[in-house]
Amino acid sequence: MPVLAPAPQPTRRRAPSSIHRIGVEAARVAKRMRWGDPAAIILAVMIGAMMVFGRWVDDKLPAQWKTPYAAAPVIITTMVVFYLIAVLFFTWMDAVAAQHRGDESRYAPESASSSSSSHALTAMMRSWTRAQRPTTFTETLRTHGIRYALVAFGCWLPWIAVCWPGILRDDTVAQFIQSSGAAGYYTQHPILDTLIFGFFWWIGSLMGHTIWGAGIYVVVQAALMSLCVAMTLCYVRKLGAPRLLVGVLWAYYALDYVVVGSVPVMAKDSLNVIVLVPFMLICVEACLTRGRLLRRRPVWVAMLVLAALNIMTKRTGEVIVLVSFVAIVTVARGVRIRTLACLLAALIVVHGVWNPLSIRLTDAWDNPTRDLNGLIMQPVARIQHEDPRAITGRDRADLYGLMNLDTAGKIYNPRRSDEVSWTVRLDASAEQRRAALNAWLRLCLAHPIETIKAYGNIMLYWFNPDRGVFYGWNTDYVFDEGYMLRWEFYVSPPHSAAESVGIPLQRPAAEINAPKPWWVWVLGDAMRDRMNAPNGIASYAYYVTYIPLALLLYCVTRRRRLLLAAWMPLAGTVFVLYASPIVLPWYALPLFHVLPMFVGMLSGPESPRTSQSISQSRMN
Repeated sequence: MPVLAPAPQPTRRRAPSSIHRIGVEAARVAKRMRWGDPAAIILAVMIGAMMVFGRWVDDKLPAQWKTPYAAAPVIITTMVVFYLIAVLFFTWMDAVAAQHRGDESRYAPESASSSSSSHALTAMMRSWTRAQRPTTFTETLRTHGIRYALVAFGCWLPWIAVCWPGILRDDTVAQFIQSSGAAGYYTQHPILDTLIFGFFWWIGSLMGHTIWGAGIYVVVQAALMSLCVAMTLCYVRKLGAPRLLVGVLWAYYALDYVVVGSVPVMAKDSLNVIVLVPFMLICVEACLTRGRLLRRRPVWVAMLVLAALNIMTKRTGEVIVLVSFVAIVTVARGVRIRTLACLLAALIVVHGVWNPLSIRLTDAWDNPTRDLNGLIMQPVARIQHEDPRAITGRDRADLYGLMNLDTAGKIYNPRRSDEVSWTVRLDASAEQRRAALNAWLRLCLAHPIETIKAYGNIMLYWFNPDRGVFYGWNTDYVFDEGYMLRWEFYVSPPHSAAESVGIPLQRPAAEINAPKPWWVWVLGDAMRDRMNAPNGIASYAYYVTYIPLALLLYCVTRRRRLLLAAWMPLAGTVFVLYASPIVLPWYALPLFHVLPMFVGMLSGPESPRTSQSISQSRMN
């Protein structure tokens, strides 16, 4: 009988490793990317163009850094990085929009990948990157709001401790001089802000040191800012944003210096954040719902109050409010008259009630601003500085009616227009102003290159990543010799800067900073050097120009009309920055806090009634 050979044993197939599965999943994701996305390509090209333009107009950049060999590596690297980020993010948002529509044919995983998709890590990645079910704002705020706020506040505490009792902006010291009685009130700074700061200075004086009022204000402000963070994240979550996107925005609020560093700042700009965030939340939702949100009385009343407070706490807030209302009126249906009435009521409250009443109660001097005049006349000062002979006798005579042209040319500063503003004559008549504007127009047309460079140097850091955001970490700089001499001009006799500023603020602040351990000083200086480094992670251009531009291109290329209208309040904020007389972190501070809501709004459904699982997806 023949001997049968043993049956072959089945070989065990080795399960693919986790790294292999992740690699396979990454390859599938890369295959679904829209590498030819026109929005990403245009963004990269525009960033490169802005960086080239920035190096051309920069008067302070050494010539060797303007050569193609020196500029190309940095510019190309920045373009490639932003292109890749844009492709990844735009493809992700397209997939999220498809999931909201119920159409996932393009972005659904392949059926052959069942073994990989069953892997726990892969499944978790998909659950974190998928759109969530849209819900109501009230429900999200109730379930997640406290956690969002507490985590943000807890992450801010270490930096608050480093900067204790707070960081005073120079304008805040000027406002302190007013509220302390060392000088009269004036309207250059919002009176409401001055009165609020004065209340906290008064509390500090009751505690024995006026400077402690700044510490109390910082704690209150941090608590209110954390509530703003909670509202923003809850709104993004309410739209149905993926968990990963909500987590990234949460980490931005909790860890990014442009936000964390602003928390211990005592300034009118940080105060404005507290009313700007809820105002913009209402504006964005009103645009996305075609104005249906404003049919509810509590909402439009809140919008009226917040619009008025935005104008009262920051003068440039009026531009943002006007742009926001225009955006709502553009897409609203059935509530346009109510929206316009809300805007009109807010303007009446501010200009017809609050401004005259506050001036009368504080006996404030209504001093007109020079900033706009200085910004407009910046090219004239540059031409006078570079080549005085280029200005004809006629133009010179017309300009002298508005400004001291010789002084403007001598003290011309390419990075800011304040110096030119100081030479403007506030008593110039309407005819003299008209003649000076005509001379300005003739000079700009005759010298277009110098005009472009004059404005380009002022706005340089808004679009060219050569300077990072740094708020400081103590108040020493506002008490140095130069600033103390400046405060001497602010106080009214018989007061002096040493008495009015040095005793209540400078000395206590020095006593608080002196015992701080050495590592605090090292950390503060290291943060300053790191954040001010060119092309750093905290460069102004990334937040002020590149991200808003990316959002605009996404809305336009996807033809998302409602998103484009909701983007307009952000455009108003950016416009205000570009019209500023100088690049300062305080000016951009409110934008840093509202930017996440505009990034998060891309993850919502294309229509507010797309989801059938809830009866309404507007703010509840």
